Amino acid sequence: MKQIIFTLVFILLVGEHTKNLIKFVRWEIETAIEMDIPIIYANLNGKKKMDNALCPPILKNHIALHVKFGMKPIKKALDVWTAEYIAKQRSEGKSGPYSLTDSVYKECEE
Repeated sequence: MKQIIFTLVFILLVGEHTKNLIKFVRWEIETAIEMDIPIIYANLNGKKKMDNALCPPILKNHIALHVKFGMKPIKKALDVWTAEYIAKQRSEGKSGPYSLTDSVYKECEE
């Protein structure tokens, strides 16, 4: 019998009004941080990295993977952005925003 393992991930879709939706969006982000759930931040404007103008302040220095919105980039993000990977980054003293490499985006276009 094949064992299925589920991983919890928080995907935040970020558009031009997201950072202003303080009540609910901030609560969702705070909950994900408190529960130590990996956060994937998907830019609806097509940017491949953190968009400083649109990023909610609570996420600017928190470990999160910032990607361009799209099926393939989000699928790739789900493949690589695991709790184990984040724990490894923290153990090395790293924090802040992460993004997929240009070579990964090139794979996504193929």
